[in-house]
Amino acid sequence: MNIVTGALGSVIPKLALLLKEEYDLQKGVRKKIRCLSRDFESMQAALRKVAEVPLEQLDEQVKLWASDVRELSYDVEDVVDTFLLRVDGREARDPNRFRRAAKKIGKLFSKSKARHQNAEMIKTINEQAKELAERRDRYKVDEIVANRAPSSTVDPRLGAIFQQVKELVGIEKPSEELISKLSLQGDESKKTKTVSVVGVGGLGKTTLVKAVYDKLKVDFDCTAFVSVGQNPDLKKVFREVLIGLNKEKYTDLKFTVWDEKLLIHELREYLEAKRYLILIDDVWKADTWKIIKWALVENNNGSRLITTSRIIGIADQPDEIYRLQPLPPEKSRKLFYTRIFGGEGRCPDNQLDELSDKILKKCDGVPLAIITMASLLLGKSRGQWIEVCNSIGFHDTKQILSLSYYDLPPHLKACLLYLSAFPEDYFIDKDSLIWKWVAEGFVQKENTTGFFEVGEGYFNELINRSLIMAVEFEGIVLGCRVHDMVLDLLQQISQEENFMTITDNDGTMTIPPSGRVRRLAHQNRAAEPTHHDRRMDPLGHLRSVIAYNCDYKVLSLSRFKVLRVLALEHCEPAEGSIHLEHLESLLHLRYLRLTGTPIQKFPEGIGALKLLQTLDLKSTKIKELPSSIGQLTQLICLHVITNTDDQHLWDTLVLPQTLQHLNLPYQKFNALPSCINPSALPNLNHLVMCVQYMDQEALKILGGMPELHYLKLIVNSLVTLTIHGCFFQRLRSLWLPLSMVRFVPNEGSSALFTVGNGHRDVAARTEMREDAPSVMPNLKMLEFAVYIKKLMDENGSCANLGLECLPSLEKVKVNFRLDEAFPDDVKKEEAALRRAIEVHPNRPTVEVYTTGEPKIRRRLAFKVRRNRPTLKSSSSVQPQPEPDERDGADDDELARHFAAGTPTFSLGAAPQGSTAARHRRSRMHRRPGASSSPVPSVSRDDASSSAPLVKRFKLSCSLTGDSDAN
Repeated sequence: MNIVTGALGSVIPKLALLLKEEYDLQKGVRKKIRCLSRDFESMQAALRKVAEVPLEQLDEQVKLWASDVRELSYDVEDVVDTFLLRVDGREARDPNRFRRAAKKIGKLFSKSKARHQNAEMIKTINEQAKELAERRDRYKVDEIVANRAPSSTVDPRLGAIFQQVKELVGIEKPSEELISKLSLQGDESKKTKTVSVVGVGGLGKTTLVKAVYDKLKVDFDCTAFVSVGQNPDLKKVFREVLIGLNKEKYTDLKFTVWDEKLLIHELREYLEAKRYLILIDDVWKADTWKIIKWALVENNNGSRLITTSRIIGIADQPDEIYRLQPLPPEKSRKLFYTRIFGGEGRCPDNQLDELSDKILKKCDGVPLAIITMASLLLGKSRGQWIEVCNSIGFHDTKQILSLSYYDLPPHLKACLLYLSAFPEDYFIDKDSLIWKWVAEGFVQKENTTGFFEVGEGYFNELINRSLIMAVEFEGIVLGCRVHDMVLDLLQQISQEENFMTITDNDGTMTIPPSGRVRRLAHQNRAAEPTHHDRRMDPLGHLRSVIAYNCDYKVLSLSRFKVLRVLALEHCEPAEGSIHLEHLESLLHLRYLRLTGTPIQKFPEGIGALKLLQTLDLKSTKIKELPSSIGQLTQLICLHVITNTDDQHLWDTLVLPQTLQHLNLPYQKFNALPSCINPSALPNLNHLVMCVQYMDQEALKILGGMPELHYLKLIVNSLVTLTIHGCFFQRLRSLWLPLSMVRFVPNEGSSALFTVGNGHRDVAARTEMREDAPSVMPNLKMLEFAVYIKKLMDENGSCANLGLECLPSLEKVKVNFRLDEAFPDDVKKEEAALRRAIEVHPNRPTVEVYTTGEPKIRRRLAFKVRRNRPTLKSSSSVQPQPEPDERDGADDDELARHFAAGTPTFSLGAAPQGSTAARHRRSRMHRRPGASSSPVPSVSRDDASSSAPLVKRFKLSCSLTGDSDAN
């Protein structure tokens, strides 16, 4: 059953916290809390077992019991958090001693009242917990879990094994690519090679590998194809492998009782001298694969192993990983129509094309989904197609995808279900998603590893399990998208479990049976969410509100007493600003994101939000942060883009010492703000900012940040500093996308570290040293820029940047700035950089990207005309054609060629209707290598000889790139 454990994971530690001596509880309450904690621990264990049972095998009473346990856990956490806030709340010291005394007396009465209320609530909760424990015994929950029947559902993937090759669509290219990875040609070592095929459920992994297996098996002495599954019987797996390898010899194994040890011994002995091809399909567990792999002999006979899995990394260090991609649109359509209409895969009714597009968009290239839909529509009328379109369902596909969901541990189930809040095809920012998980209590801190790092591990695990699709930019994972079918499954489960409620098209929502909405997703709506039942307020127990593109003008928050997550993204009213009433009353709030909202002023009362962990104010109209932000004693992440570059505001601002992530990507500071220093922010480990003028003192301050792991810095100045091993001691990633860097070894253990944008001190040559000092000892990733022309002007070289001083370096990313540089110089410096990296002890990987336009030798084409001359420039042509066709010139250089006698001269584009403009447009659409109208050309070296022509005629000049320019 699709059960998550509610808030049990976080509420049990909080109950333990209440038992500490510092909380003066009323008599008898401690005993009740201990009893409640034991009951919850037992219920949590039972819930996890229930979650493993298929839904159809569970009694309705058991489902209701599980739902009630989950709801009670939420209520208990709300009670405990409220009590801790009221008893342990800290306020700023009032300078007036009379007011201080009055507040102290009032707080004593308030705490006493809170303890009394807490005792009453604990008593009520205990009674509910006892009733749930009795129902657990009455319904025999534990027996149902222990004696569950094996599932009799037919696996929809079985058909893939027996499909004829002629029936398959879209596997030609993947087959060729996979065969090339398995090929024996050119493999002189003859070592056993493992190729792992990974991808989401239903993508056709089994179909692909079976087709490849059938094609290659003639080249091997023996072959076997075995499916493993989620809960494999290894003895059965080994028996099937042996039978597949030699059916005549081992056919009687089905009736013999051999243990695993004997089967493995027989398997290894049989494979010892043979070249074998074995396909292990549908592997779920790394431990399972390790045992299977150990049983297969590595005999240096050119043997091949193929595995399929939904999870990257299951196969222990495979030689190759092949990520299977969805079908492209044309193959999807062909498969769809072939299944319905047969023949060549064409639709005989043009009226069905639009409906087909809608269906195929939902299928998103997943073959199983396409086949499922085709089977539903086979022989149906157009009217029935419309009905199916309006109620699209993928039973078989969901069944397969649900296997991946069942396989998740409880904390990953909750993290994945949270994605049901997002619209279709929505880009989900990785960082903001992780901080939402942290606020919800899904992420548990592990020893010295921070919340974000643990959450990032969860995120990567979901990618590795092919449940979400990573969105990358220049090799960096920025976020993810959720496949439409996975999203449908998650939304269905969320509704069943009252995990997330999503508003309907008209803004209304369906109230769950419990009468309480815990999380609300509100998308593309024009008003606040409403509900059908006016007799109650189901939103009073909301934990999360996530809204996208909603037309809010005033959002009343006073009724959301236990709200933990408030995320408003691109919620703009038709006119005016957005107002958040009673924001300071959300005492349970952990996460606040207002990205893309036109909020103009942030309330000073935000200092009352003592539990706030994340504050994200990107792309708002806020001009300054309130001074009370320093009172947010649990703030971990602050992301701000304000509408002002006032340096004084940031110099006087006091940030919470708990801050770990500070993102200020577009704030243009003249100097490093005073609020950023080791004593003020001792826990800061992630910093993004832009400083126009960085001096030695500022660089020393940043280098002395004790916990800084990640630094992205944009500077517009040059600074050099002598550094030692203690400088940026914990830094792992340094991003300087617009700055050159250089490390010059000094005598002893220090080095000169220079950051700049291509000036002489950075570009000058240095000599590499084998005994270079070690600085920035933990730095693994470095990004910097190389201004090629400035480097050449100063006789510098990428081979001498001193990267050998970075002992832990694993990856180098370089932005080659091509402005006014010649292509040959670019190639030379890239080669020099790679040579320098090759001699580094770690052999770091290198990734080079370019910005700007290089200087290219041009040839000048002349055409005699009787109107006034016009010089065409590539900067005026939009959109630009391909580089080998692009027109353009260095205006200063060309001006020198024509200065001799041109009476009238115009730089820039010709008038739109002119012959020159028409000529340019025809050049943009000309295929590479095709010539234009017969125009005599003159190379740059011959340009001076053409000057007399300029005096006698009025000319039209067009510029063409020279293919061998340098």
